[in-house]
Amino acid sequence: MSIFNRKKKQSTEDRFLELFSNAMDAAAANSQKQTPTLLKNQHVWESNYGLDKSNPIISDSLAGTETYLSRLCVPDGKTFTWSGYTSIRAAVHGLPDVGEDKYTLYLDGQPYKDIYFVPYVGTAEFPPAGLCFTDDKRDWDEERRVAKYADEMGLKRNVARQLLEADAKERDKDSKKKKAAEREISLLYPGIIIDEEIKNPRFKLLFVIVVNAVVAYEYVHSNQLFTRKKQFPQSGEINTRKEAYYHQVLFNLYHDELDQLIKHNNIDETVEAQKLGVSLNVFRSLHAADYAEKKEKWAKRKSQINELSRQAVELKKKYPSFNIEEDSQNKLFVKLIDKVSLQEAFEIVHFSECFEKINDKVATAAEKNHTNEPGANTSIVSGKDTANTKLFCRNCGKQIPSDSFFCPYCGTKVII
Repeated sequence: MSIFNRKKKQSTEDRFLELFSNAMDAAAANSQKQTPTLLKNQHVWESNYGLDKSNPIISDSLAGTETYLSRLCVPDGKTFTWSGYTSIRAAVHGLPDVGEDKYTLYLDGQPYKDIYFVPYVGTAEFPPAGLCFTDDKRDWDEERRVAKYADEMGLKRNVARQLLEADAKERDKDSKKKKAAEREISLLYPGIIIDEEIKNPRFKLLFVIVVNAVVAYEYVHSNQLFTRKKQFPQSGEINTRKEAYYHQVLFNLYHDELDQLIKHNNIDETVEAQKLGVSLNVFRSLHAADYAEKKEKWAKRKSQINELSRQAVELKKKYPSFNIEEDSQNKLFVKLIDKVSLQEAFEIVHFSECFEKINDKVATAAEKNHTNEPGANTSIVSGKDTANTKLFCRNCGKQIPSDSFFCPYCGTKVII
């Protein structure tokens, strides 16, 4: 019986196949242990993705690797050939010893680049930087940008894409707004660069609040361009308003915020929790956090009302025409007092009433002086006079170089 039970001796070929199979099984088992880390840390947006052993491409099998390589191409559509792989081991994304397969790509018969894979992990979606797929013509630079943002923010990729698209639309809107503002301001003040103006925090703040671009520019540069008009008390106007009066008007302006705070606790918690689809305990926790936030906001608002009331008394002395009841109906004024002082808000809303262009006064004085001088009719001109080489600005009255196209003092275009 022992003769028949004797184990048949393996051939060299069978032995090799067995060892190879065991090695593949061991590699697959090891990859399965490493799979979660490798899947989570695919840095597909990095320039070395797939081209460095520290940042390899994943594949689901050796056949999957071959399929991936057959799809790979350069931007003009040329595909690659490749050599058989070499097994190596390397540290990858915090894993100290990962088995990889290294291939050499050939383009037009010439060595191109080495490319690295970790098999038995999953299916790769991205090509290395600078390469494409023959059957997938997506904008891979954009796809990498989305993938990077998703990874950094801990978002799903479709959510990250939506946020980036919304951000791009907002930036495009902001760019159009800046260009429109630059054109608008340049009509009066040639040569301004809106990006330079926005570096000024005060201009940027007014620009964001949607103050008229020209008014924002003129207000920020009012010391150079304007002088304050003299203010006169209006007939029968009350100039002795007390701080309490202004406090009451401003309190009424923000009374809705206080109402929200009071109403906050007069709700049926059970009903509201059901509306939100959360447990009562969760709702109470959210409700308490919301109440604390509203309470803190109202405390800040009260301090702001006190400060604005004090400012209102001083503003009335400086600008007798100031009427807080009327101005509090102006939406821009209400927006502004949240960000700037009461005086700044008033001066911006009533800019033409508060300021007078310096150049208007200079031009008037210049015309008056020159009309009494010999040759006055030929010296104050908009262009070059054939009998007199002197050139004066038609707007501000100052003498300017004879070859000027614009007045260097006020920016007015020279008309010859």
